[in-house]
Amino acid sequence: MSAFFNQSTSNLIFNTVHPPW
Repeated sequence: MSAFFNQSTSNLIFNTVHPPW
């Protein structure tokens, strides 16, 4: 669970810093 939460958080931060548009 912890690893999954960490992955989701990292993905969200990555999308915030590097938006797809």
